[in-house]
Amino acid sequence: MKKMNNKFLKDKKPQDKNFCVNSFFPKSREGGEKIFAIWEISVFAIIGLGIVIGVVILYFADVDVREIESSVLYNKVADCVVKQGYVIDRIFNDDFDIFKECEINKETINSGDFYFKVELLDEGWKNLTKEIRRGSMNFDADCKAAKNVKAEKYPKCTEKKEDVVYYKNNEEKIATLYILTASNQEGKVIPAIK
Repeated sequence: MKKMNNKFLKDKKPQDKNFCVNSFFPKSREGGEKIFAIWEISVFAIIGLGIVIGVVILYFADVDVREIESSVLYNKVADCVVKQGYVIDRIFNDDFDIFKECEINKETINSGDFYFKVELLDEGWKNLTKEIRRGSMNFDADCKAAKNVKAEKYPKCTEKKEDVVYYKNNEEKIATLYILTASNQEGKVIPAIK
């Protein structure tokens, strides 16, 4: 009988102690990898779609930077012409080149999209001591008209007055510096889809 029992035991397969674990997580995980691949592709597709939508919105956005450009041009001209409340002496020279002195690109200003005017007036706004005008000259009238009329296609202007001191004939004088800058450079829309 002992032989029979041994034979009986040899034919019987041992039970797997981890039966529950192996039935839920089989060693062959092909089905699980396929499900993971579908989710992974879906996530990448959503991210890609978000990037495409963001780029299209960016390229079709209408951004008006004319007022900012006008303000930047004003700051550049004002910082160049006035140093610590005093007008620079070189401004009264006949060979004064504002483009060179203020490091302003001449081609950009003369492109027809920009304008600036610098006026130095004696006290009381009676006598014009110095005037410099560059760029599209009709912007001066457009800036005045844009104050009274709502005009979207008119240039955006920045104008400021400040009291300054200058020297003329070795005499210190007080004057009003009036600077008007304008920009009508419209941003260009680049169509993503034609």
